[in-house]
Formats: sequence, structure tokens, C-alpha cells
Amino acid sequence: MFKTFTLLLILFFGAESIYCQDYDFGKVSISELEEKMHPTDSSAVASVLFEKKRSYFQYVQDKGFLLITEVQKRIKIYNEKGFAYGTEKVYLYKGDSDDENLSSLKGYTYNLVAGKINETKLNKSAVFNNDESRYWKSETFTFPNLKEGSIIEYKYNITSPFLSNIHEVQVQREIPVDQVEASFEFPEYFYFKPLIKGYYPLNIATSAKSGSINFVNKNRSNNNGHVVKTTYSSQKLDYKININSINLSNIPALKDEPFVNNIDNYRASIDYELSYIKFPNAPIEYYATTWEDVTKKIYGYSDFGNELRKTGYFEKDIDPLMANASTNEEKVGLIFNYVKNKMAWNQNHGYTCHDGVKEAYKKNSGNIAEINLMLTSMLNYAGVEAYPVLVSTRSHGVPLFPTQEGFNYVITAAKLGDGYVLMDATSKYSIPGMLPTRALNWYGRIIRKDGNSMQIDLMPRSTSREVVNMLVDIDVQGGAKGKVRGQYFDYNALSYRINYDQKDENDIIKDRYNEIVIDEYEIKNKKDLQKPIIEQFSFYDESAYDLIADKIYLSPLFFFAMKENPFKLEKREFPIDFSYPREESYMININVPEGYKVESLPDPMKMVIPDGMGEFSYMVVQNQQILQLKVDLKISSAVISPLYYDAIKQYFSKIIEKEKEKIVISQL
Repeated sequence: MFKTFTLLLILFFGAESIYCQDYDFGKVSISELEEKMHPTDSSAVASVLFEKKRSYFQYVQDKGFLLITEVQKRIKIYNEKGFAYGTEKVYLYKGDSDDENLSSLKGYTYNLVAGKINETKLNKSAVFNNDESRYWKSETFTFPNLKEGSIIEYKYNITSPFLSNIHEVQVQREIPVDQVEASFEFPEYFYFKPLIKGYYPLNIATSAKSGSINFVNKNRSNNNGHVVKTTYSSQKLDYKININSINLSNIPALKDEPFVNNIDNYRASIDYELSYIKFPNAPIEYYATTWEDVTKKIYGYSDFGNELRKTGYFEKDIDPLMANASTNEEKVGLIFNYVKNKMAWNQNHGYTCHDGVKEAYKKNSGNIAEINLMLTSMLNYAGVEAYPVLVSTRSHGVPLFPTQEGFNYVITAAKLGDGYVLMDATSKYSIPGMLPTRALNWYGRIIRKDGNSMQIDLMPRSTSREVVNMLVDIDVQGGAKGKVRGQYFDYNALSYRINYDQKDENDIIKDRYNEIVIDEYEIKNKKDLQKPIIEQFSFYDESAYDLIADKIYLSPLFFFAMKENPFKLEKREFPIDFSYPREESYMININVPEGYKVESLPDPMKMVIPDGMGEFSYMVVQNQQILQLKVDLKISSAVISPLYYDAIKQYFSKIIEKEKEKIVISQL
């Protein structure tokens, strides 16, 4: 009984110590510094020990309400791979006449030295300011004296005149989060709608408290135009403050997975949208944003809509180009190639122009908007109905809610027949109807001249093929030599051209075929975008098969066999994004050496994924002394629901098992 009671006391006080962890700024403990790995995730390179974010409204005389966000964060670094978490970057919005500002920054690095806590202060010299785009700037600070086992801690405030710019609370990170607290406090005059993202369950607690504003009025009495007396009066206004808050513990790391569009799309987070404002004795002022609100506002920008209307700078060049074009298809092809060849992309994103289309045209260089708005304008000038399309790149995420910040890119849509052809003239290896993969991000929004918009699917529907033909001779010492001819169509060709644009043949060989000896390597049609990429070479593989007791055990796909299943997790919550439908076909002929016979062949196999999502077939047959292998692998959809994850995982697992099966060849 005594032992049981003692154990209960230990458990109680142990749990009490966990929940009573001191997260006051500067109160780092020796036990935190001594921790060598995360208690629940031994693979973690770092962890967020504590994060607190409080956003609230503060009334300032002569300015009105300001949005204040207080941030405090404590991070544990376990090893060198976690040093990246010793740098923090804070994005701040820039308006036309006012900006968000960061203040009261304090930070320390804590280390355990000879059993005592040593702290190193974050200096102002380690803080860097940068303009990210027209509407965003950033402050980046890097902590000093980072070591394995360090803890960094910092806090700062953000003051914003933009009341609707609530800074998103990211609950999940790429590392474990031990404790996160967040609250959003807003006066009863403002109605905000919470926007919740991700799969991790978030429970928002609601409460309220009282607030008040003291208005100070200055009164001056005049006598013949001269101030003779100044008096002050004050008025107090009481109001209710609504509070939304979360308090969560032990949040697992958000693990990235293969074939995920952008892991940030699935991160558990909370943002807020301002729906309306209602002050006493005043009408409701609505702020809830729709896609129509967003697109009309963007079209109204001088560096967007006005730039689309400019034509004088290119007319003398486009007129002769169109002289012999009789169809809209011809016009689209000619103008697209003209812009693509004339203009160089300066690697800057954005849907608004920086220098303007006229200046960009003169310099033969511009950002995304300048090049593709120019393309749109030229097509309309030539009589082809064309529109700009707002896009969010894969790295930027999917705009789940209507917001201008949801987009960072613009492409062109030309109306041909009953559909639209999408184009991006910043991609040198693209053709009309084929966007670079960075822009293949679910949906975009076509903007018409009146600012109205329409959603358009960006994902490819047609299948991109890869066809490999191979002729192999095997020797009796364990080696094989042969010739390979590969053809890469559509997006497979585009990916090849982009990936190996700046690489010579030796670099390409090293990247693609580093396990074998390559000779007579040749690439055809690298610049002819209407044709498939053709790659051909001779090879020698000195360890192509196993030789056991005078029997040859041969995997007939050789170095083209799939080595591991990209899908390893037991469960997946995110869609599987293959970027585009794809098909791989292998036709391999293997010459059996003289004096040998085929003893056994793998059985044929055909497998399908439910609902036509994909299929796989495998067959090897013997024709005298030649073995003929035919393998087809097909994925029929660019994006597949996580409901099919088990089927997809099993599909690849069975492919790997089949491709490992051996042909057995023995001596006569």
C-alpha cells in the first residue's frame, strides 16, 4: 500500500512538473539543455519547446485601432542538422502609405558550459532587412554561438495598421512542438471568421472580457482669432473584447512525403478573415472577400490592368509577324515563340509589373507579370481572345481562401475553339498548352477585362510517355553490354530539357547512370520542342547478374528496375501529386549466350489500381535464343486522393517485387 501511494505521488508530481514547465522568457532550465533527443521523436533535429502568439487591437489617439502581435518562441537544437532553426525570418506587409513594423526584438542562445547556463545575446548586427516584393519586406535574424544541445529563445512585437492582416498561427512544424499557445482578441465592432487548415484537430476556445477607450478632446477658445485658452476633456467608451484561443501540447512533426505538391498546404494552422465592421450608430461595412473582389482589385492596379492595355511598343514588330498567319492557332504559336525568344525572365515572381511592359520589352528582360501580360496583350492585338490567369506556384501553396496574397504568378490563356490554351513565355522549353511544373498547382483564375474571374484547371490531362528500347548481350563472367534508346514525350521531355539545360554529357551520365559504364552517349531534339527527346547510348555493366553454380540469375530490367517504394508510411492524409499523368514502357531484348538454355522465366502479371487510376503489366517470352521483355507502368491521374493511398502503396510494392524476379539460365 505504501509503495502504491509513493508511486502515485511520483506520477502526480512528475505530471505536475510537465504541465508546470516555466516558459517565462529567460527561464531556461538545465534539464532542457541536457536533453539529448526529443522524448517522442528520436529523429527530430530540433523541437519547439514553447511558442506563444497573442494578437490584439490597441487604440491610439489620432490613429485609431492598430493590430499588435506579440510573439515568443523557444527552440531546442539537438544536432547540427537543426542549426537551420537558428535563423528566423519574419515577413512584414508594405502598403501604399504605411508598413507593418517589428519592434522590441530580444533573443538569446543558451548553452550548458561546465554545468552552468551560458547565454549569448542576439546583437543588432545579426538582424537583416530585405525587400521581398512590392508588398512584402522581411527581417531575418541569426542566433550566435549555436552548438548541439543549444536552446534559442526570442520575442518581438509586430505593429500593423492593417487590421485584417492577422499573422497566421502555424500549429504544426517540420519538427515536434511541445507547447503552443495562441490568442486573438478583437473588439466587438469587428467580426472575424476563423480559417482553419490542415488535418490536425484544433479546438478553438471562445471567451470575452471588457475593454475601454479613453478619447481625449482638445478644445481651444478664440478671441479675435487668437487662442486664449486650451482645455481638454475625455470620454470613456466601454466595449466587449471577444477572444479566440488555443492551447495545445505534444504536436507531432509534419513529415514531408514523396509526391506532395507543397507540404505547407496541409499544415495545421489558423488564420482570420475580417468579415465586417459595425460601429455604434453606423452602418455595417463589409470586408468579407470573394474571388471577384480579389480579381477586380488586382485588375484595377495600374501595374496590371493598365499594362495590359499598352500596345504601341510592340505593334511594328507584331504586324509583319502576323502577315502570313491565317489561323488563330498559327498566331498563338508565332507570338508565343516570339515573346519566349525575345524576353529573358529575371527570376522574379509576382502578378504585377515592376518596370512595366514597355521598359521590359526595351531591355529584353522582365519579371513573370511583364512577360506574360505582354504575351496576353500581343495576342489580343492580333485578334486572339486572351486573358491573364492568376496562379500560385507549387512552392507558394494553394490559395484555399480568397486573398491577393494567395497568388504570386500570372500566365496567359488563349481561347481556341471551345477551350483555353495555357501558356507561360518565361519557360524556354514550354510550348502552348504545356506549363512549367512550377505552375501546375491545381487551379488558377482567369481575369476578364471587367475584373470578373473564372476558375480554370491547371493540371494536365494527357499522358506523358517514356519509351525505352534496349538490346542486351550477356557474357559468362557476370557482365552485360548493350544499346539503349529512350524517347521522352511531353512533360517527360520538358522535365529532361529543364533539368539538363546547363549540364554537359558527363554530368548527365553521372546523374542518370552512375552505376554503369556509358559510351557513345547522344541526345537528339534537345532544342526542337515539337519532337520528343531521344537519348541513346552503349553501356557495359560488369555486375549485371549473379552467377551461382554455373547458373545465371538475371533481373531483366537491369539498371531500369525500380529499387525502392517511394511510399513508406502506414497512413497518408495528403493527396498524391504526380504532377501529370505518366506512362513508362520498356521493351528489352536479351541474347542468351551460346551453350546456355533458359531454365525458368517470371510469370506474366497484370495489375490495376481501382477506378482506373493506373495499371501495370509485365511479360517476358522466349523466341529461340532471344528473351523479350515488355513492361508497362501507367499512372492515369495527375493528383490522386489519399483514399487510394493503400492501393498506390501496394501497387508500387508489387512492381518492385515483380521487377526483382530472376530469369534463370543454365549451361546445356
